[in-house]
Amino acid sequence: MSHAYPPIPANRQLVVRPDQIHAKEPNVEGERTEQAAVHRRTLDWSGPYVNLLQRRQSQPSCRWFDHKPLQPTAASALEILPPCGYADQPGSSFCTTFVHSSRFKSRGSITALTWTPEGKRCLSGTSNGEFTLWNGSTFHFETQLQAHEAGVRNMVFTHNETWLVTSDAGGRVKYWKLNLELVKVIPAHNDGIQGVAFSCTDLKFVTGSDDSTLKVWDFATATSSSTLTGHGGDVKACDWHPTKSLVASGSKDTLIKLWDARVGGEALHTLHAHRAPLSSLQWHRNGRWLLSSGRDHIVKVWDVRMLQELVTCKGHPRDVATAIWHPCVEEAFVSGDYDGNMMHWLISQPGVQAEVKAGHQGQIWALAYHPVGHCLSSGGYDGQVRFWCRTRPGDAWLDRAPNDAHILNTPADAMATGMGMPLGKPGEGIPGIGDAEAPTLAHFDMNPGAAAGPDDISSQLLAGPGGALGPPRPPAGPPPFVPRGKCHSAPPPPPLNSPPYGAMRAPGPHMQGPGYRPDGPGPGPMRAMGPPPSVGGRMPGPPPPMGNVRPPFAGGRMVNPPRPPPGPPQNSS
Repeated sequence: MSHAYPPIPANRQLVVRPDQIHAKEPNVEGERTEQAAVHRRTLDWSGPYVNLLQRRQSQPSCRWFDHKPLQPTAASALEILPPCGYADQPGSSFCTTFVHSSRFKSRGSITALTWTPEGKRCLSGTSNGEFTLWNGSTFHFETQLQAHEAGVRNMVFTHNETWLVTSDAGGRVKYWKLNLELVKVIPAHNDGIQGVAFSCTDLKFVTGSDDSTLKVWDFATATSSSTLTGHGGDVKACDWHPTKSLVASGSKDTLIKLWDARVGGEALHTLHAHRAPLSSLQWHRNGRWLLSSGRDHIVKVWDVRMLQELVTCKGHPRDVATAIWHPCVEEAFVSGDYDGNMMHWLISQPGVQAEVKAGHQGQIWALAYHPVGHCLSSGGYDGQVRFWCRTRPGDAWLDRAPNDAHILNTPADAMATGMGMPLGKPGEGIPGIGDAEAPTLAHFDMNPGAAAGPDDISSQLLAGPGGALGPPRPPAGPPPFVPRGKCHSAPPPPPLNSPPYGAMRAPGPHMQGPGYRPDGPGPGPMRAMGPPPSVGGRMPGPPPPMGNVRPPFAGGRMVNPPRPPPGPPQNSS
């Protein structure tokens, strides 16, 4: 008879895996020497897409309530879905977990970041004019190129994923192939170029410069078709609408202007956006929202249909340097400031949803999401490119309290905070289980002078000055002494720091034997004991002897004498 065993699932998600290299190279004398293994953290995004495709075959709707809940274990990371699979759960796509920090020999700051269209590599530009290519899975260095004579400001791929256009602080624009082969150089402006954006057809692109002008260029001929003037200061950012010929620009004069790129001329509309110079500007892929950040510590979202402000995000302690949309989650975006902090936001929720404090030493100049959305790269003044990923099942989750007063590390801390109980020390206890001692009601005074019943626990919790809980209870002493022969089947009264009276108790060894039925009629152990009355503010003694009880073991077996007929109680004297 053959047994059918379920197929063993393939290891579809190697979120963190070592690249083991045990190659043996012959030396000069012909001997073989074993090289040390190289362990690199690898971030693989193909596994979640395999899970998503397999689930779509069995569940074509892929609704949010069809998702299988993941257990908080490392093994559950094999069943995780890509960010597009959690569109209704945007909190699952916040990239707050540090993965790797990459830095080349150059000491220049990272001023521009972008991912290749297929997501295999991350390209960074420095203030020294260098390009550095990093592997998108293991994050190791691949190549370096001296691309510009001045600092790199922008790096943008065309929508058809065939060309790369970059700009620098000297006012030049360069065309590159995907293999980083230089094709054309354009002297576009007389000052540094702060923004480059392509139209939806890739036939045109716009540049914004510190000379207070914007220019619309024909990509094929590399000639300027129109010049947009009207800003009273340096143009710090610009972006092209994803489907229309609408260009948005932000300037040092704190204004956002909307332009028609087909006719040029004056601006269509002006938004009084910030109280300080703007730093970044980006259209949402739905074409309705416009994201802006400024040096007034504020990030804003604008609805261009009403030409009004939609959301104002406050929380950065210093100037905001950049802000970008999430590529898959519609209402999520992230911003970076001059203190090296990164904050994740949602349009539908007020306040900061997730935060990475001191992600860099100094300003964060550039942020870029992987096309899949599972990884975020950041670069700044310290010259490092850092990679951040989503929190995996089994990792510690740092959530922000609604009042931003502290950070809750575990669900037990959240419970304790809501009850006014002090938080435990972080790091205590076994990882994945929680703190060494979770806060319970036994930590606090429950009126030790009187017994607490199940009905008056709420009133005792609110007792005390200001409705606060009382001081912590001292450690409980030994249980009270119960004389032998008084009542063998009734357990002694529990200490005050035990569960409330009336709770179910498991019968002891002396309460079990032949014929024992915990839910049957007849004589048996007491399965529930109500709260005894208090006498003078003290706990009463043991209950009076009961005749209709089961005696203890005798000679290794249970003795069951016949019951006497019920009658009036007899005096002991």
